[in-house]
Amino acid sequence: MEILAKNYLHENISELGLKFPCEKCKNDVLAFALNRLEPKYVSNVRGHAFVKAQMMTDQYKTDIICALTNAVQVVNNNPDCSFCEYEECPKSSSS
Repeated sequence: MEILAKNYLHENISELGLKFPCEKCKNDVLAFALNRLEPKYVSNVRGHAFVKAQMMTDQYKTDIICALTNAVQVVNNNPDCSFCEYEECPKSSSS
């Protein structure tokens, strides 16, 4: 799941609306989203095949997109990166 979420984030960073696409903010978005998605652990080949098939469903992809979108909103509202030192940071303009 982490790989799918990471790939989607990097391929759609501008569409998701992340204001400060530095590595710190991207990692914050990914961590926030993954903590809200249900993990899928398996211990055998049959389980791996089942989970892989589940990951191909539209619902699974939608869950990842929703989690990433929500995470971007949280990070945009609470950035914790080098851009926060500058005036264009939403945090510094609200002070």
